[in-house]
Amino acid sequence: MNIRDGIIGAVLFAASPALATTSISGDVSAGVRSTLGALIVSDSHSANAVAPSSVTISTAAKATASDGAFFNSTFANVGANWASADAGSVRMSWGWDVAAGGFGAATKAETNLSYPISWQYTFTASGNGVFSGSYSVVGTGDKFGLQPLYTTNDFTAGTLGGDVSDPTGSGTFSIALISGQTYTMSLAEFGNLSNTSGFDATGSANATFDWKITYANGGVPEPATWALMIAGFGLAGVSLGSRRPAAVRVRS
Repeated sequence: MNIRDGIIGAVLFAASPALATTSISGDVSAGVRSTLGALIVSDSHSANAVAPSSVTISTAAKATASDGAFFNSTFANVGANWASADAGSVRMSWGWDVAAGGFGAATKAETNLSYPISWQYTFTASGNGVFSGSYSVVGTGDKFGLQPLYTTNDFTAGTLGGDVSDPTGSGTFSIALISGQTYTMSLAEFGNLSNTSGFDATGSANATFDWKITYANGGVPEPATWALMIAGFGLAGVSLGSRRPAAVRVRS
């Protein structure tokens, strides 16, 4: 391969569109509260990552209020993985174990103190594209009050899963992205159950959420790529201009 072909090949390689989304931040949060009469116990935790890519973060919360034979234990867990700035997954679980049916006083289990952020991702789209993925929510035990997942901020997919009586459900979603615009996608579980005279309930929900970002026409080249392209074409021009026709001997 001659110098000219090598330069042109390098330029064409550099001209391949940059597909990477500009990631800004990622967050997970869990907050729960257990109320048993005058006893109120809360627990909240969070974790975050700056410009997440190839990273996993997680957090968990648990609160237990007890009075003799009566108790109220509530929990929430969330973990998120960014395989890259353009793809990742979230795993959540939330629920309660309550034995307060004969307590005779207000009892309340809440798994949503972190609402509206159980998981959140902020990024800037590098081209016109789509934020898409799939989800599955499964409720077990006493399902009433566990509720499904809710999307907030720029995440406009609506409710993911079932309803207030049973969170179970699955499906897919897609949201259009505009080049250069910054988005914050937030997802939250929303378990909540209460009664003024106590109750007995044991239930939990588990959710999986997988997402990816894709761009139309492969995305837009980054500024550094454009600079390399211009310099490369300039070098190619110099290489071609420096070549002169070979001398031809004419026999007389």
